[in-house]
Amino acid sequence: MSKTVLVLILAGASLITPAWAAEKKGVKMPDQISDRGHTLVLNGMGVRKVTIVSVYVAGLYLERLTHNPDEIVKSAEPKRLLLHFVMNVSQGQIRDAWSGGFAKNCSMDCDAFSAELQKLNGWMTDMKNSDEMVFGLSGDAITVMVKGEQKGTITKQGLPQLFLTLFVGPNPPNKGLKDGLLGLEK
Repeated sequence: MSKTVLVLILAGASLITPAWAAEKKGVKMPDQISDRGHTLVLNGMGVRKVTIVSVYVAGLYLERLTHNPDEIVKSAEPKRLLLHFVMNVSQGQIRDAWSGGFAKNCSMDCDAFSAELQKLNGWMTDMKNSDEMVFGLSGDAITVMVKGEQKGTITKQGLPQLFLTLFVGPNPPNKGLKDGLLGLEK
């Protein structure tokens, strides 16, 4: 095989494989994705830790890169949050984390979101190392996928903003997670 043909084959192969923008804890995420006709770019990756143990690597995809958490939360543009678990976590632990996160970050009437939190918690299941959860956020809706299975969509005004606040608001689970998702930590 000639050198020119080999170069053309390798160049063609690079066009069909995703470009991996970032890696944390052995988890790789592409630099951009397509979501319902929108191209979203990886804003950043962060690690959720409990004390010193890594639980999951999260990636936040937006239409435009920004380090501003308020801009991310307030924007009605499509977003995607991907959680790639790096350890086994029980359904109960996940439900407790959602409930605690909502309680710590709710600056409005939290009771107004109790039915939506209950629905989200109902879709949770035990997660094993390498399992993923994906949250598509657009307008007033959150679409939830767990382990590749679409669970459904929860629609309520203010819910996607509150949900994002759990990760990039003033009370995230840990600072490294927030800084990573904001693209402030490499």
